[in-house]
This record gives sequence, structure tokens and C-alpha cells, in this order.
Amino acid sequence: MVSIQKRLVVLFFIFLLATTLCLAIPFAATIALQETRALLVDRQADAEHFSQAAVYKLGTGQLSELSDEFSNYRALYGINVVLVNRGGEIQASSGKDVSLRDLNPQYVLRFLRGIRASAPDIVWPWTSGVFVVGVPVVVDDEVRGAIISISPVGEVRRDVVVYWGMLAGFAGAAVFAASQGLRPMSRWILRPVDELGKVVNEVARGNISARSTVQAGPTELRSFAKSFNAMVDTVERMVEERKELVSHVSHQIRTPLTVLRLQLENIRAQPGDVEAADVQLVIDEVDRLTWLCDGLLTLARGEALAGTAAQTDLSHLADERVSMWQTVATETNVQLIRTGEDAVQVRASWTALAQVFDVVIDNAVKFSPEGTYVVVHVTREDEWAAVHVIDMGPGLPPEARAQAVKPFWRGKGHEDLPGSGLGLTICATLAAKYDGEVNFFNAPTGGLDVRVRFPAVKEAEQ
Repeated sequence: MVSIQKRLVVLFFIFLLATTLCLAIPFAATIALQETRALLVDRQADAEHFSQAAVYKLGTGQLSELSDEFSNYRALYGINVVLVNRGGEIQASSGKDVSLRDLNPQYVLRFLRGIRASAPDIVWPWTSGVFVVGVPVVVDDEVRGAIISISPVGEVRRDVVVYWGMLAGFAGAAVFAASQGLRPMSRWILRPVDELGKVVNEVARGNISARSTVQAGPTELRSFAKSFNAMVDTVERMVEERKELVSHVSHQIRTPLTVLRLQLENIRAQPGDVEAADVQLVIDEVDRLTWLCDGLLTLARGEALAGTAAQTDLSHLADERVSMWQTVATETNVQLIRTGEDAVQVRASWTALAQVFDVVIDNAVKFSPEGTYVVVHVTREDEWAAVHVIDMGPGLPPEARAQAVKPFWRGKGHEDLPGSGLGLTICATLAAKYDGEVNFFNAPTGGLDVRVRFPAVKEAEQ
């Protein structure tokens, strides 16, 4: 199988050869044209001289002297010259062997009509025959005949061939010199591809720590290598997160299973009727496992739960969720207050955002002391649409905020609270699906300010 490098070299060589030919062919034609014009200018000047002489000789009848002059010209330059009258008959020539039979009659007619002309238009290396130049002889504004110069083209053809040979030599040398750089250039172009292929093979074998380190090559391929590295970074991070999640899940499940086993062993060891308290402990552990499984299921289905992004009114959604959680807040003697703007649009799934609201509001109500309040504030922040859920609870230390969105993390002193420990993890996962983020700040009330924000829809797009 032909390698891509060889194909690239052949393609570049064909392009180089085609470019050279496109430049050389018009240049070669220009050389032939210039040589032909030089010949034309020289022969036409001589013909004009003989035309002036013929005007005088026709007036005096000294045509024999004109023939002698033509003969001397032929002896010196090897060029035949004839004078023809209006009937096309030769009146004077450079020799008795000169004939007009080999000339195109149309040429002679053009000359006798008073038209200065020449033929052929261009002398090529393969041109045969002669080069003809005609100049009319005008006496008293009347065409009385024409001077016809008949030149061999051998010398001009030789000159054109020599110049073409030089041109071919220069073009060949240029193609050869350029072709020597094709292979190094192809290696330079394909170097990122070769290295990236090796890295892809490493990743395919399971080494997801492999990265492309290419520094040379075209900008587009280097950019592609960087994008590949970014993709592998994402894959590696996801794998590490899944490993961490499995580790956490194993730990979280092991604890209730251990407790459940102990309780069941106690029940088995007790004679007679089973105490209701022991049964309740078993039920509590089962509930804990159920919450854990529900949370894991929601986290695993984060992609599907996210749904299709659509324009969503964040303010209207906040009103709905505050209304839904009002009863729960009232039962714990916590006042739930909605403030902020009334129309803030984002592009996200209503269902996904509703779950995000539920997680954040549930935590705020859960950790707020009785008699306090929770504020749900919707606002615009530059290019962002943000929701602040502010409570008056114990808050969250700065060092713990980065840990809060990790699976199964619980704040100090809250390890025994009901729940799976996956709420904020799910919240952050869903927010990230729509380029959003979850942040934690100190609230002015002394509690925690949880900010969930998404890119706001511009007014022109609404």
C-alpha cells in the first residue's frame, strides 16, 4: 500500500510540474514571438527602402538597375526580393530562379491592395517554408506594385530552439531543486499526523496518559493535536471521576450493609418476638440504601435527564419551585422568599433546571434554623443569568466548598442527615450540560449563598 507521504510527494511534484509548465509555455511562446517581430522589423525596413527605390526606378524606367540592387542584397544576406506590378507579374527580382509559385496568392493580393503584411505570424521551431514581407509601391497616391521580401527561416528557428533549450534547462533545474525539498516538506507536514497516530495507538491500548507533544508542522495539524490532547484529558478526567465514584460507592454501600447484617444477626439471636425497634433499624438502613441507589441512578442518567436545550424563563421557573417548596419550608418554620427580576431567559432544559432548583432549595431549607428565612434571588450578571439561594444556616467553610460537589461528600457534623450525598454532584453535572456552574459564597446573613448561573439569552435572540 502506498504511504500517504509518497502520495503527498507525487501530488506536490505534479502540482510543481504543472505550475512550471504553465509559466514556461507562455514564456516560450513569447520568445518565438519576439524573434519573429525582430525579423519582421528588419525585413520591413529593407522592404521600405526598396519600395522608395522602386518609385524612382519606375519613373525613369531603370528596372534593370533595381534588379542589380536586389541581386547584391541577395548575395549579401541570402534574401530574395522581387518587384511585382498590379497584375502580379515580376518586373524586377534578385535572380532568375526566383518565383512566386510557392507563395500564397492571397499574400500578393494583400500587398497590391496597399496593405503592409507578413507571413507567418510567428516562426516556430517546426515552421517550414519562408518568411514573406510585403510593402506596396505607391506612386502619386496610387499603388503601382509591391516589394516582396522572401527570407529563409532557418536562422530564426535555430535561435528559438536555443532559447527554448535554455528555458527548458532553467525550468528543469528549478523543478529538480524544488523536488529535492518535497520529501522533507512532506515529512514536516505529516510529522504531527505520525506522532498523533502513535499516541492514538497508545490510548487505544489503554494508556490514556499518552499525549501528543508535537511542536512542528502546519498550524492546523498542531491545533488538531492540541484538540486531541484536550479530548484525551477529558476522557482521563471522566475515567478518574468514575474510579473515584466507584470507590465512594463501595465505601458508602459497605457501611449500611454492615449495619444491616449486624441488625439481622441480632434479630436472629433474640429469642421470642422481634423488637419493633430492631426492625425499624433494618428499615432505616434499607431506606438509606434506597436513597443511595436513587442518587446513583440520577447521577448516571445525568446526560438523559439534561434533555434538549430550549429557551427557558429562569424567573418563572424560580416562582414555580419556590411555590412547590413553600409547604416543606413552612413545616420547618422557615420562610421561603422569592426576589429579583421577573424575566431572565436562558437556554436549557426546564426539567433539568427544576432539579437543580430542587437540590439547592432543599439544602437551604434543611440547614436553616427555625424562624429564619431562605431567599431565592434571580438576577442578571453581565452575560450571565444567575440564581442565588441564600440561607441563614451554618454556612460552608472556604476549604470545604471545592469538596461540596463531589459524590457522597458531607459537611462536618452533618454525616447522619438523611440523603445520598449526591445532590450537589447532580446539580453541578446538570448545570455543566448547559455551560453553567455552581459556586458557593458567604451570605450577608451569615449563612451560605449558593449561586447557580447560566449564559443569558441576548435580547436580540429572544
